[in-house]
Amino acid sequence: DMVIGDSAGGASALTLHLIAQGHRDIAYYGTVKATSSIMERYLGFASEMLRNDLPIRPECVLPDRTDDNIVTLPALPKKLPTAFVCNCDLTARALVECLRAKGLRVPEDLSVAGFDESRFTALTRPRLTTVAQDTERMGRQAALYLIDRIENPRTAGSETGIVPTKLVAGESVGKVKA
Repeated sequence: DMVIGDSAGGASALTLHLIAQGHRDIAYYGTVKATSSIMERYLGFASEMLRNDLPIRPECVLPDRTDDNIVTLPALPKKLPTAFVCNCDLTARALVECLRAKGLRVPEDLSVAGFDESRFTALTRPRLTTVAQDTERMGRQAALYLIDRIENPRTAGSETGIVPTKLVAGESVGKVKA
């Protein structure tokens, strides 16, 4: 049994938020095959890009970690996108710092969105636009699954609960300049 946040739905919401701000060239910053949640987030991003007839440039799908799971800075493409969907707030914060070191400003020059509404959301300037996971609800659901397993032992089958996520608009996403 497991309870997970809706990673695909959350990344879909982030991507739609960026599109609503006029972004058409959006990158994804996360090592897609590193974890199932990163892959789900990529699929949410990709589905909205496809639904909106927007291309995903291969050079704009950027790995964020080594094989040892150490977060790395991106090798930015020569033609920068106008926005980034990041697989988590930690990588979003690293990206904001990387862009700042190159003389670029968020959100004036590029928009950056994270995921998880972690402590990095509040620590990053400008404050990150992110996706919140309802960890309290996830914990309650997991406890209910556990109680049910104790009260009704069975060997086959499992439950998967998917808890909705919520877009939290910060200051790191801006409108595309005409």
